[in-house]
Amino acid sequence: MKIISKEKNIDENIVSIQVSLDGFSFYAYNKDTGNRIVLIDLTTEDTGTPDYILQQLQKVFDANEDYLSRFNNVQVVYSNELFTVVPQALFDPEHITDYLKYNTKILSTDFIVYDELKELDLIVVYIPFANINNFFFDHFGSFSYHHSITLFIKNIHDKAVAVDKEITIQLRDRNFDLIAQEGKKLVLINAFTYQNAEDFLYHILFCYEQLNFDPDKDKLTIIGTLDVENDLYQLARKYIRTITLQEENPSIRQENTLH
Repeated sequence: MKIISKEKNIDENIVSIQVSLDGFSFYAYNKDTGNRIVLIDLTTEDTGTPDYILQQLQKVFDANEDYLSRFNNVQVVYSNELFTVVPQALFDPEHITDYLKYNTKILSTDFIVYDELKELDLIVVYIPFANINNFFFDHFGSFSYHHSITLFIKNIHDKAVAVDKEITIQLRDRNFDLIAQEGKKLVLINAFTYQNAEDFLYHILFCYEQLNFDPDKDKLTIIGTLDVENDLYQLARKYIRTITLQEENPSIRQENTLH
């Protein structure tokens, strides 16, 4: 686990916490540069459970309660596959469970919420980790939370200017989110897990095929920690002509704030 508690010029108003079953990360940002600073980073060797992740969070807070209590603007981002995207015109909050029940196993104890993307007339319906949400509420009181796919969609849409077809991936250690678009038109939003480079490539090429995208012409952008020596890139490069690698946006405000 990585903990930086003596970093200078940290804005102690805002902390962003990104949570998945693979672990969690706490981010602040430098007041002078706006660059994102990693405060705490824990990645599990295998995909855990919400209870296990909660146990690890408890250890972090037990060891750093005084430091973490300084932040009064807390933004939590959940990353999991328990989501779906619904057009605003078809959304009825009274039937929120219906949007997830066909592709997600829903338990009676699940807490289902939604994010609004008003500029796109889209609703992201998802299940956060209720036990972790309760834990943050106990420690911070009020805080905002969103699904990572919501922020990903917003980021992609804000930057889309071309009319060309393009697939963009938000890559993590064992899973990735994928958005396919034609200019500002979103044609596919999905999430996939993978075990190796072959799994990774299969999911991508399947999307190219189903959407009638051309791997010889239509660009693939991969956002995350990946270099040209990585097996994922090396295999994908054999089948997709144009691949752009992009680091995550270093600005915590841009990355983790919805307007």
